[in-house]
Amino acid sequence: MKYSVSPVTVIEVQFVAQGSGDPIGFVHEGSVSRVSAGVYDIALTGSGPLRLVGQSVQCVDPDYQGAVTSQTADRTFRVTLQSRSATSGSMTDTKAVDASDAATYAVTLETTKKAVRITAVEFLPDDVLTADNTDFATLTVAIDDDPDVTVAEVTTEITGSGDWTADVAVPLVLTADALSVAAGSVLLFSISKDGTGVTVPAGTLTVSYEDAGAILGHESFRVRRAADALAADETLETVEVVDKNCRITSVQFVPDAALTAHGTNFATLSLVTVEGSPETIATVTTEITGSGNWVAGTPVTLAIDTDADDRLASDVLALEVLKDGAGVAVPAGILIVKYTVAEDMPGDPVDTTVCVRLVFSGQNI
Repeated sequence: MKYSVSPVTVIEVQFVAQGSGDPIGFVHEGSVSRVSAGVYDIALTGSGPLRLVGQSVQCVDPDYQGAVTSQTADRTFRVTLQSRSATSGSMTDTKAVDASDAATYAVTLETTKKAVRITAVEFLPDDVLTADNTDFATLTVAIDDDPDVTVAEVTTEITGSGDWTADVAVPLVLTADALSVAAGSVLLFSISKDGTGVTVPAGTLTVSYEDAGAILGHESFRVRRAADALAADETLETVEVVDKNCRITSVQFVPDAALTAHGTNFATLSLVTVEGSPETIATVTTEITGSGNWVAGTPVTLAIDTDADDRLASDVLALEVLKDGAGVAVPAGILIVKYTVAEDMPGDPVDTTVCVRLVFSGQNI
């Protein structure tokens, strides 16, 4: 008998971020879980193949809707969650086969006419590709900026995409804090090579998105910091007075010069609030186990504390630089802070997550 005669109800569902394989939460029948609007691979618990015969994606928030779009493995299903008022769309680029293993590729995809949220990025190859951890390609979709902001990326390493199969989509891993794209942004698609490279076959890149409408706006500010005169110098410099409620999504420092990491003598850079009850929003150290060595012009990312990323209008933000041991001279550079705002919800903290309840039923195969 190919199929069991009795259907099974799957009680527990695991949310897995598309492309990364990292679990981001669980949901049980009759309870709710909060996840961001986007595309997810839902791995059902239990063992053995399962054929989906019915499902329900119920969004507790009436402004959102969900749908199962495909079955990607024996017990894995792809679910899309989006705003009911959102208009979905996509942009594509069809590339020819590389001329050689070392050949690179770069093209402008599109200039966004309105604010959008990227929901998925995939490359559909016309031919096979063998993965390698030394000689490989990196496919990147980025927002044209200074520096560029990576939206999605995948390598053809064994530990990256693995081997490619003709006409089987290769998902690019989405960068969570770069999916809200402002109107007028230029999206770029590039392929770089490491080692001797690898010939990337012809294929089609598809970037899927939904209209963010007035819900999300993506903004940023940049502040230049002077170089430390001495290794032991510590500073606290006001960088911005927040003029609207917002959520900090990215904090980076782009140094003008190199810095050598050290486990004892190091600096700690933090974005902090300086009035009322001080809070640390994002931080990084120049330890070997922290940022590691700095390269001139290469952004250093400060890790954001998600308990402190929602900020209110009138908050005063500052860049704090503290030293441990003998310290280290932090070079001049530019602090770049990015955030989202809710233009149509003045006075309310930004919340881009949605409550969903998932109930699946299927048949064991």
